[in-house]
Amino acid sequence: MVTRTALLYLSRQHAFKGFLSRVPGFKQVTRRFIAGENIDDAIEAIRQLNALGITASFDHLGESISSPAEAEADVREYLHVLSRIERTGINSNVSVKPTQLGLDIDEHLCLRNIQRIVEAAAGLGNFVRIDMEGSAYTERTLNLFYELFQKHRNVGIVIQAYLHRSEQDIRKLIELGRWRLGPEDLGHLLLAEGTALVASWYGVRPVTLPLGGEFHRRRLAIRSTQVSTIPARLAGVWTRDRRRATARRLLDELPLQVLATHLFPFDDAAAGYATLARGEPGLLHAAFDYRSSGQPRNSS
Repeated sequence: MVTRTALLYLSRQHAFKGFLSRVPGFKQVTRRFIAGENIDDAIEAIRQLNALGITASFDHLGESISSPAEAEADVREYLHVLSRIERTGINSNVSVKPTQLGLDIDEHLCLRNIQRIVEAAAGLGNFVRIDMEGSAYTERTLNLFYELFQKHRNVGIVIQAYLHRSEQDIRKLIELGRWRLGPEDLGHLLLAEGTALVASWYGVRPVTLPLGGEFHRRRLAIRSTQVSTIPARLAGVWTRDRRRATARRLLDELPLQVLATHLFPFDDAAAGYATLARGEPGLLHAAFDYRSSGQPRNSS
């Protein structure tokens, strides 16, 4: 842990970083981690990543500012970055560090600064990710996110894997997203030309779905996953017997035992649904075994 502690300390020493940036060969060593020294370098690096099918997150490096004026300068820089992302058409969102935007000065100042960036990103159909810094900032950073997420859906948070508290933080975030996100958030959740699948269990609950703005700009689509019928153009080819035969074949061919982490007898279906409701750790998919009941194996 000495090495990690030393590196974290050195990362906060601006004078030392300035010295290293002038050392021959230093830029070549850091190029893997730092896209460039200006926005044009970063945009070109992101273009190369996009060509490989990779989405980027644009991070304007800097942290632990000491005055509101410095924080304001960073806010303006991020607004400029968002504008350049929009104009160049690169596939990228932005990441921000709370200390870079005033967390060490005043939490309300920091909240207002991040909110300005989030609101600007929303107007452009973009997303803001809040970086997590040292463990001393974890609670305050999460509180910033919770406050922002009450009004904005285009904001996310990073969680540190090495903290003991992270598992509980992740559970809380999952629960928050489960109840807060819905079809009205498709513009923020989907990438360009993405498709939202509406599950057949969604029921008759009414939803508000804005079809303008981001829905058109990103060329989004909505499809139903209703399985009780098939398109009329396929009905003549995919007869009921053929569909059943295909389903039986796939049950034998696919590694379903890997996906079905929890198996329940059909007669004990209530326990299966209760497990799903609890969100039991390690649960990927709950399956019902018809063979362990009085039901025929192919019953549905």
